[in-house]
Amino acid sequence: MTSASRPRQRNAGTAAAALAGGVIAWLLLAGLRLIGRTNALRLAGAPAFSRNLARLVNFVIRKKNHCFERNLRLIFPGISEQRMAELDSEVWRNNALTLVETAWLSDSDFPQVTIRGKENLAAAGDGGIIFVSAHVHSLYYPHLCTKHLGYPVAFLHRAMTGRLQQAFARQLIGWLGVAVPSTQTRRFITHLRQGGNVGIMPDLRVKDGKHCARLTLCGHPAWTSTFVAELALTYRRPIVPVYMNRRADGGLEFIIEPAIDQSSGDRLVITQLINDSISARILAQPGAWALWNTNRWGP
Repeated sequence: MTSASRPRQRNAGTAAAALAGGVIAWLLLAGLRLIGRTNALRLAGAPAFSRNLARLVNFVIRKKNHCFERNLRLIFPGISEQRMAELDSEVWRNNALTLVETAWLSDSDFPQVTIRGKENLAAAGDGGIIFVSAHVHSLYYPHLCTKHLGYPVAFLHRAMTGRLQQAFARQLIGWLGVAVPSTQTRRFITHLRQGGNVGIMPDLRVKDGKHCARLTLCGHPAWTSTFVAELALTYRRPIVPVYMNRRADGGLEFIIEPAIDQSSGDRLVITQLINDSISARILAQPGAWALWNTNRWGP
């Protein structure tokens, strides 16, 4: 096999996986809507459903992921095999519940969410807020909640590959009333500069480029984007961490934390404070974080 043919094969494999992932996502969402929200939530909460969802995703990816175990042993030294299996189950149960909640993502869901920390939002000002969150619990509800509180956001996420995934992203934009396409960074910045609110989940690993640094997450070095801190310092905008929490009774609550302290004027100090906020959420409920199977603490 020539070296030129290998990239083509890898690209073809990636495209095929993206297509299969998109088909599966749409079929799952359609099937869940057919059986109704209550039944879908009950199904998603069943251990068998989350186990089969994990098997399905792993089959599509066709790649054994070693990051999950490595990450857990790094963050929780001495973790037992039993606890690791419990966390694996919790992560996939959370993913399944998030899938169901996404299938019914609409304005009618807002009354079912309780809110903590409204005073922190009022203290941040009337607009031009940078909301930061993490991949914990229901991923898209923070945007829905801020919208209903009078702070609609434009949000950034990594570009999705494949037409079905892109169609899904456009559907999310419609549901959430997002003013700016999610991957157009320049328009995103303009929206913020003109007084609009924006939302970012900066818990992903970002190593390339000058807008990153090796800071700590959950007590260990991790490559982290400094983009949020740089935006805040450049345009003098507050950074407000917001998170969803799924209570033991199944209900959702929206947590608004105090704005990040920017008095240092240092992008690294501010970014570390954001990481500290995210770390506290991850360590409090590790089974709620969806990114354990990524190379988050990689070199």
